[in-house]
Amino acid sequence: MPAGVGYTSLEIKVSFLRPISAATGLVTAHGWVTRSGRSATFAEGDIRDEAGRVLATASSTCLLVRPDAAPPASRP
Repeated sequence: MPAGVGYTSLEIKVSFLRPISAATGLVTAHGWVTRSGRSATFAEGDIRDEAGRVLATASSTCLLVRPDAAPPASRP
């Protein structure tokens, strides 16, 4: 994200598919943005073992907070 842009989580989902322990060995986490808009960004990720088996998945929706955004209009 550009400097000055913040975010907050709107939704987070994590699925643990297999146990992870010291015996699992090396694990690798991958994350990617699936869609990025002006006010929200959607991201996914997974954790895999050395054999490529998926151990966990996650998805998130984030609200982007831009410093140049006008504040919402107040209601009377």
